[in-house]
Parts: sequence; structure tokens; C-alpha cells
Amino acid sequence: MNKIYFSKRKYDVLQFIVNYYMRNDYTPTFAEIAKGMGFTRSRANAIVNDLVTIGVIDKEEGSSRRKIRLNNKQLKLVNNLKINITYTTDEFR
Repeated sequence: MNKIYFSKRKYDVLQFIVNYYMRNDYTPTFAEIAKGMGFTRSRANAIVNDLVTIGVIDKEEGSSRRKIRLNNKQLKLVNNLKINITYTTDEFR
């Protein structure tokens, strides 16, 4: 079983995604995350992949620019997550 360290940066990206979703009723693109957080699109994609791995968000494969998906269970999890600890893969699925 793999483990992912849940850093403050990952938490901040997750909060950015959730807040964006709540304001717009759709999720941000990787480019929008990168711009909003002040880092590269590649870094945004890597962090999103870690968030997908532990199950706090989902990512749709395919050609859609808005690949990030959130369900109600995941939205409720956000406030209960602990920063600077290690979660196992698929811990929240």
C-alpha cells in the first residue's frame, strides 16, 4: 500500500479547488490552479495526482479540460483532514 504525505501545500491546493468549485459550480483546470497558487501547471498536476491517489478528489481521464471531480463525501472530508501527516492510498474512497 502506498502512502502520500499530506502537506500544507496539498491542503492549500485542495482548498483552492473546493473554493473554486463552490464559487463557479465547476472545478478549475490545472492552469487555473497553477496561476492561483503561483506555481507551474506541471506542479499543479503532480499535487492533484497525489490528492486523487488518497481519494480526496477524483480525476476524469480523457480530453476534458476540467478533469477534477468532487463528490459530496469528498467535500465533507475537507474540513476533517489533518495537515503534515501521511495518508494511505485510497484512504477516503
